[in-house]
Amino acid sequence: MPLTETTPEEKSATKAKVYPRKNKFGRYFFGLLALLFIGGLATLGLWAGQNVNQEELSKLGGISATTPVSLTPLSQGELQQVYDLVADPADYQVLFVATSNGLRRSGDGGQTWTDVEISELKGQAITGLALDGEDPERPIYIGTSGSGLFKSGDGGKTWTNLGLKNRNIQVVAAYKSAVYVAVSSPFAGIYHSSDAGKTFQPSDMGNLPPEINIQTIAIDPDNPLNLYIGTAFISGKRTTDYGRVKVSSDGGRTWKDLGNWDLNNSKGPDPRKAIIVLIYAPGDRLYAGDGNQLFRLSPDRTVWQSAGTGLPDTVYGVASDPQLPGIVYAATRDGFYRNTGIQEWQKLDEGKISTPFNNGNLTLKALPNLVSVNTHSNAISINGLNTTYLYGLDSEGRLSGFENRDFGKTVVAPVPGFKEPDFTPYNGVNPAAGVDPPTPDTPPDPGKTYFSETKHYLAGGFKTYWDKYGSLSAFGYPITEEFSEFIATQNVTRTVQYFERVRLDYDAAAKPGQEVSVGLLGRDAVALKYYVPGRFIPNTKDQAYFPQTKHTLRLGFYQFWDRNNGLVRFGYPLSEELDEKSVIDGKVGTVQYFERVKLEFNKESKQVQIGNLGREFLVRRGWLRP
Repeated sequence: MPLTETTPEEKSATKAKVYPRKNKFGRYFFGLLALLFIGGLATLGLWAGQNVNQEELSKLGGISATTPVSLTPLSQGELQQVYDLVADPADYQVLFVATSNGLRRSGDGGQTWTDVEISELKGQAITGLALDGEDPERPIYIGTSGSGLFKSGDGGKTWTNLGLKNRNIQVVAAYKSAVYVAVSSPFAGIYHSSDAGKTFQPSDMGNLPPEINIQTIAIDPDNPLNLYIGTAFISGKRTTDYGRVKVSSDGGRTWKDLGNWDLNNSKGPDPRKAIIVLIYAPGDRLYAGDGNQLFRLSPDRTVWQSAGTGLPDTVYGVASDPQLPGIVYAATRDGFYRNTGIQEWQKLDEGKISTPFNNGNLTLKALPNLVSVNTHSNAISINGLNTTYLYGLDSEGRLSGFENRDFGKTVVAPVPGFKEPDFTPYNGVNPAAGVDPPTPDTPPDPGKTYFSETKHYLAGGFKTYWDKYGSLSAFGYPITEEFSEFIATQNVTRTVQYFERVRLDYDAAAKPGQEVSVGLLGRDAVALKYYVPGRFIPNTKDQAYFPQTKHTLRLGFYQFWDRNNGLVRFGYPLSEELDEKSVIDGKVGTVQYFERVKLEFNKESKQVQIGNLGREFLVRRGWLRP
């Protein structure tokens, strides 16, 4: 079932009325009205800052830059556009859809639908929809064009207007009380609330293009301040922006493009097509698609690659499993697929297909979507896991459903925080994989040491530096061999070797004798995290404030840092003290990040020590298992 593009004419078309010409006065009168109407539209177009050649955009495969809304209520029962679909995690058969004729609800998995009465809207288009399943209240958020953002905490019975009136809301996303609202021109940008919609940070656009057209939002479940957006190409705008996927690590204040967007790259995504499929999956996996092809961001975040083998040509939705987030599902034109490895997909089932939104001979359009929800019914194969129900909505309004019961031993999902590896940049070899020890016949080499504890060698300049400045107490055992790595935060490629606590870097351009140094692993570890700056405090023997990074050091952490030549060995603090769950043993401890290391408080010894940041970093990358 191939997808079709949704043009702005199809989204907001109304039937034109033809007036008969009765007399000369009437012709002049209606002519004057027409001129005033056309002039008003032109003025509105200039005011909105948009100049869209719709015919050209349609040929390029893009999606309209205007907000797909219908401000005039449609006739009773008429349905022309479906914008979004969500499921209630408390009851997987309860669904809500945002449509051009209001909000609709189903209590039987999409077989029958009823209108949700919202007195302030009365059939107006609901252009954005989100349900926060991680909030105990399970609030529903709906966005409109001009009437504002609404919230219901009782399943849609009563509603509260949260504001944001006179704005064209296109997308709403919510997770753990963090709410993001994407608005199109003339107030284009992202509004962010950290308190379930009570207050919103104003959209200052950061460094986003002024004509940005946001199609979808993905939130990092580990840190809701990490935000991803998929956008649509807009022709005829003042600046050329071909970056279709963007990321913000500060809740939408600043942005940068992700991946390489090249008009001449036939293997990568076409930047002239809208990104309507976007999901961030645990393990730092980001998937993006245009409703047909699906791509995955490379581990170094520089290139968009094929999402893997086994998928058909058309992928219109992607979702993570609600119980095992490492498992990713795809909705395609010939059924549902599951990804449990980095490059392989397996078909699950075609699913049950219905057409609940088709009404008469109307042309129905829908923004495709895939929803996964826990059924709370025991799975057949494993106790403790429930089945997962998948709802897929394609561009023509067909609703597909499938209940996945298979969580057997062959289904492997990464543990939380585990990043599936891609060793293509390393010739297909995991640098952290153990190597064979020297044989009894191997001649002794004083410049090379094998550590049976981790099955890795230490040699050359790295061994000399390790022996002189660190050894086990500061650096730990080697956990990789030497290899060449691109360091994204510094935009350089260097020979490196990872140890349990640090990474050693070799810089061939450094002064003789200074080629080896402790790398800025702390910066890499927190590259996409946002930590609230510390408040200024006066410097004393027990505390200090560092304006360079806007963070503080206090008491035990400061004393350990100070007496160990901390600025040289550890660098500036990158966070305040915080409680963090270790990906190695699952224990929660007090830690603080620095440019080169992570310090942690040992509850047993009551002492501050250098944490195993090197091992944790490679566990998150998927190179090592916890």
